[in-house]
Amino acid sequence: MEPVEDVSDDSNEEVEELISDGRESLDQLDGLAGGGGNVDVSNKDGQMVDYTVDEAISMIGTGCFQWKLIIITGLLWSTDAMEMMIITIVQPVIIEIWDLDELASGSIALAVYMGMLFGTFTLGMVADRIGRRSIVGIACIGYCIASLVSAFSTSFQMLLATRFLVGIFVGGGAVAFTLAAEFSPTEKRGRMLVMQQAFWCFGALWSSLLGWLCMDYLNWRYFLMLAAIPIWFISVFLAWLPESPHYLMTTGKFEECQRTLQRLADGNSSSLPDGYLRQDMSVLNSKRGRLRDVFVKRYRSTSIVLYIMLITSVFSYFGLSFIGQRIFIIDRGNEYQENVIAVLGEVPAVFVGLLVIDLLPRKTTLNLCFVFYCLVCFLLCFSALRSISLFALVLVFVGRCVISLAFMTQFIYFSEYYPTAIRATAIGGASSLDEISKIAANYLAEDVSDIGRGMIIFGCVGAVALVCSFALKVETLGRGLNDNVDYGSKMELQPKGTMRVKIPSTIQPIDKQF
Repeated sequence: MEPVEDVSDDSNEEVEELISDGRESLDQLDGLAGGGGNVDVSNKDGQMVDYTVDEAISMIGTGCFQWKLIIITGLLWSTDAMEMMIITIVQPVIIEIWDLDELASGSIALAVYMGMLFGTFTLGMVADRIGRRSIVGIACIGYCIASLVSAFSTSFQMLLATRFLVGIFVGGGAVAFTLAAEFSPTEKRGRMLVMQQAFWCFGALWSSLLGWLCMDYLNWRYFLMLAAIPIWFISVFLAWLPESPHYLMTTGKFEECQRTLQRLADGNSSSLPDGYLRQDMSVLNSKRGRLRDVFVKRYRSTSIVLYIMLITSVFSYFGLSFIGQRIFIIDRGNEYQENVIAVLGEVPAVFVGLLVIDLLPRKTTLNLCFVFYCLVCFLLCFSALRSISLFALVLVFVGRCVISLAFMTQFIYFSEYYPTAIRATAIGGASSLDEISKIAANYLAEDVSDIGRGMIIFGCVGAVALVCSFALKVETLGRGLNDNVDYGSKMELQPKGTMRVKIPSTIQPIDKQF
């Protein structure tokens, strides 16, 4: 935050006299200031500063407000993992019940993933245009209703249709992540977003444990019905959910942004910094939610590298997940138990992430994760090593741990690299492409005859992600969140024609546009 120059002493005295009387008009203040331009009047201590949304959030710090937000957004984020495990567990049962052929059996996962592809792409763009809060609410309610209806499916076609709808609303998880990122202090953003993404592990574990119990003691209908319980829970608290202050700034809702920041400060038992919120009028001319802006000259090369890296890493993650499932089914007995143990491999990634995410550069973290993943794939190529039950389990454990940390780091990078006007669009677009990777990984893991050959393929794809991580040119650690799309022209942070008057705290600040 930078001090703003005072006007002359005579003008200060006259302005303070007008404010204390409370009877003079803004036009009189305009005349004292010389009839135009930027006028900044200090209070009696001679200090006046303006602050950005990022600076305000950093000064307020973290507290109960963010923890509530992380729980709500994290549980919605977890629906992606829940669906992955639901498909893995339910698919064999559905095939047996409706006597499906090979083509029809693959359509179960395809329906969900196509729904996710459409949902993440569309909801991300819409969130940049109408706000994050409303999209998160729609996604929560829609997911609950669609999940409930799917549990009562009377035909295979009805099941496909309802799970497609479920997939669409799962796409709201990317918007929830964006909302959490925009409430996180710069210096703690990595750790907070790792905690938010830790709910992905919760979703996988929740579905695995619930599936284990339901498939042994109940049936698949109860499983689909009960799996949505966490989302029903957070739906109760949607009325509390705030709108992103960064989004409010891009839409020119400065007063509402100020109130949201004050609400954040009150929720954390803190206070806003002394001064005024910097109002960037140039954002009002910015187009929001346009996918083509992700590829303007300023972002083009990095966007291509990021998308390729995220697609290949997601392919690598889900490939290892599905191949791991096959290893446990072929070589051992209780696949549900082994699946739960394998999912636990992602839990250490959360603790490692909390320790290193804000210490190591983002690019360094990605490089290390992909190197270890490729090593795991190389070792799993050998049937002799896979035949050692404990060793195979440890390898899958480590592989899912490091690729999960890479996955979390990439989404943090996305949130820090792109501006508010296209942040949800960029993340949603990447997530939608990831669904193609999930579909390809699912089919490959199911159809490849030799597990060793499959691990070679996934290892090579992981190597592509490693090359992409080395190709990143921008480091985002410690970087504040921008609001405007950079089209290559210099943008004014304080547009000409704004008068801000700093007055005692008992009187409301006055902003006037000439």
